[in-house]
Amino acid sequence: MASRARGAVDFRDCRVTAPTRPRPDPELPRDLPVTISDQRSTPPPEPGRRSGGFGEPERLGDPGDAGTAKVVWTHPLDEIESERPAEALRPRWWVRRRRLLLWTLVALLVVGALAGFATWLALGLQDSAKKVKTSATAAQDELTAFKDVARTDQAAAKSHLEAAALQLASAHAAADTPQMHIAGKVPYAKIPVSDLGHLLTAADLSVEAGRDALDVAAAVQPKTTVGGAPGIYSNGSFNIPVLRQATAKAERIRDLMVRAERELLAVDGTGVKEQEVPGIRDKALSQARDLRRQMESAIPLLQILPPALGANGPKTYLVTINNQAEMHGSGGAPLSVGTVTLTNGLLGLGTPSSTSDYVFPKALPQPTARGNANPPLLWKPVKGDPFYAVGTYANGKQATPFVTAGLNPDFRVAGESMARAWQGGTGQEVDGVVSLDVSAIRQLLAVTGPVQAPGYGEINAGNIAQALLADVYATADSPARHQLNAALMGAIVQRLASGEQLTDKAKALAAVAPGRHLQMWMKDSSLQQTLTENGFAGAISDPDTGDHIAVYSQNAGLTKVDALQDRTVDEVVRLAADGSAAITRTVTQHNKAADRTHGVIKSEQSGWARTGLISLLPKGAKVTKSAPAESGLGSNAAIVAGKSGMLSALEKPLLVDALGRPWARQTVQIAPGAVLGQEFSFSAPKVAVPTDTGMTVTLTYDPDNALNVTNTRVVVIPPAGYRVAPGDGVQVLAGQGVVNVALDRQRTVSVSLVKG
Repeated sequence: MASRARGAVDFRDCRVTAPTRPRPDPELPRDLPVTISDQRSTPPPEPGRRSGGFGEPERLGDPGDAGTAKVVWTHPLDEIESERPAEALRPRWWVRRRRLLLWTLVALLVVGALAGFATWLALGLQDSAKKVKTSATAAQDELTAFKDVARTDQAAAKSHLEAAALQLASAHAAADTPQMHIAGKVPYAKIPVSDLGHLLTAADLSVEAGRDALDVAAAVQPKTTVGGAPGIYSNGSFNIPVLRQATAKAERIRDLMVRAERELLAVDGTGVKEQEVPGIRDKALSQARDLRRQMESAIPLLQILPPALGANGPKTYLVTINNQAEMHGSGGAPLSVGTVTLTNGLLGLGTPSSTSDYVFPKALPQPTARGNANPPLLWKPVKGDPFYAVGTYANGKQATPFVTAGLNPDFRVAGESMARAWQGGTGQEVDGVVSLDVSAIRQLLAVTGPVQAPGYGEINAGNIAQALLADVYATADSPARHQLNAALMGAIVQRLASGEQLTDKAKALAAVAPGRHLQMWMKDSSLQQTLTENGFAGAISDPDTGDHIAVYSQNAGLTKVDALQDRTVDEVVRLAADGSAAITRTVTQHNKAADRTHGVIKSEQSGWARTGLISLLPKGAKVTKSAPAESGLGSNAAIVAGKSGMLSALEKPLLVDALGRPWARQTVQIAPGAVLGQEFSFSAPKVAVPTDTGMTVTLTYDPDNALNVTNTRVVVIPPAGYRVAPGDGVQVLAGQGVVNVALDRQRTVSVSLVKG
């Protein structure tokens, strides 16, 4: 082997020693540089041998060479380790422990940070939730107080509404915190946070709607709003621009409630600690829907008011006050009549007059003994009206008095007939007919308070029916009674036209419309359609299937006791498997009038009732049995024979109107204090319709507008193989369905029959 200079290293002689860290050679200076004598490339470690960079230092060269340098194979990342003094190197276990301690410290710091964050988040959420709940509860209390006083005290209502807005602002602020935003991203709390946002937004929308409602309420005050702006009605004039603004407000309230419903429907209510949320959501949803539906009903009426009030040109309306002591199909005979005109909102009142005393300038002549009372008039009936009553007068002309123009129970026909008869008698074309009866006037007086009328004294809601429909016929003759009625109607019309309590009066009239005590007909088809859709047209239902229950009165003589009649209707419906039915209808009438004429039947003071009962039947019905006629009806024959009542023959064929609805008419005559029943039977082809589980019978009810409400009882007997199922308004007794309904408004009741 060639000689080697001291300090030089020959890699060919290098070998890997045991992985132990040797002690420093005391003879080797610490600052002795390491040199490589052989300039050849450093050979890589042999296979199976660990690289010096990952092993321990070893001595190179001959063990006996004290001056030989110690060289360590190092990885570049461990160079700093090779530069350390040899005595600074530590065992591997010590390094591992140091690293473990370092990671433990890091873990503790992370856990501490997480614990602090969790505490911060929990405390923040708890504080936010508490503040939100407190503010939201206070806001709800303020909104409830607003609703309670909105109709009576606008100043207090506004105060409550603004207080609710402040509380909601506080609730929003409490919900707008970093903790709440973070919780909204966490699955565990995402649903409650989202629900809170929807509930608060819905409450905000309710406050906005409340502000608009206050504006509308202020506008309908009689003179000016709280801020001094003009109201809808003042000094006998409707303010069309303000009315249109109120309509826009109502439309905005509707839209706000639609948005509120959407927010509330988005509330899940299944999150953590949300036990109370579904109840809060459902209550708010019900209130929002109610308000939205109210606006949807009011908006079409508000929209038609400007043109109806003469915004596009003058309008003239015929107004009648009807007498429920003398009933006709559509209501009482016109007791008083008059016209009103509206020009761009300005109201002009004509002088009301007793119908019997009104002088029709175009009337046909009649016997002198009758004077001007109800003269014959020439007018063309509505097409298809089977109730048009024709009389033959001088020169063979056929004419009908105005007073009998309203015989058709459906006011869509009767109102138009009255307009035609008025034009035939006066030459004046009207744009509509508004009909009220004593029930409607009674409701108005309950709101406005009593009126004073000559001959009557104080008339109020409690005594108007007795005074006007009963007492006056026992104490006053026709001329005196007509003067009293004209004076009374004048006082009532003035009260109705005044601007005071406009909203309350409108609500009072709207409340009696379902019972047909307020009915309107308009020549304009769009206005008429709106009235029909909202229940102000006095329309009769037109179902194609099921049973139709409705009974009306047609006064058949001079007697004026129709307001003193109590009536019930009983039906037995025997169904067949094919859905047809055999039906028996019994109309029972109790005459509660006193005997005031002692044996005279045909007199205004008589206590005898002479009524043409008009029964509406289901489509396709055919009468199969009726009571035979009794002779002497209308004369004193009943008194002579000692009978308490008599029946005429049921008219044949049935009356059928333009819509295909059949009507049965029969006259009854009942003594004072007596009870009489009218019974007849008929068949109907489509009473029940098939269903997946059996069949269903729909009972349709239409009200008359007599002073006293008619009560009905219908018994449905199922065919073999079927049974009646209990349902809403349906009792099951002895296997039969029993339905009891008062005829105070339109109703439908479904009776379900199940196979087996």
